Amino acid sequence: MKTLSLVIKERNEMGILREYVVGSFGTNDPKYKVTGGPSNEVVNCACNHFETVGILCCHALKVLDNLDIKLIPSAYILKRWTREARDGILEKHGLDTQGNGDMNVTDRYREVCPKFVKIAVKGSRAHKLFGDMNLARR
Repeated sequence: MKTLSLVIKERNEMGILREYVVGSFGTNDPKYKVTGGPSNEVVNCACNHFETVGILCCHALKVLDNLDIKLIPSAYILKRWTREARDGILEKHGLDTQGNGDMNVTDRYREVCPKFVKIAVKGSRAHKLFGDMNLARR
């Protein structure tokens, strides 16, 4: 819970943006400059964690909390961290991602894969079955 140990050490207002200096409480750890705007729910930290990793850093989260923004703005929730990211992977491999209404392709894929792995493990252990599968493939 690193975010809980952070404090805002300095605060400056620059028009619609506010500039904060965020650091750890009672330590000489590095301090980071974070700019944020309550009206447009934008934060930008000098540590560049979001730009490099794609996840908001603890400094930016502290400023969002200070701005009384309790939900992470959608601009900071990248597709790769959502359930929809798997759909793009399936499309990349040429699989149809349009579900049949009851269950989408991702769910069916997730359900079927472990079953096929079990079949493959059993097949690789049974020497005769493995040989028969190789003959059938020819």
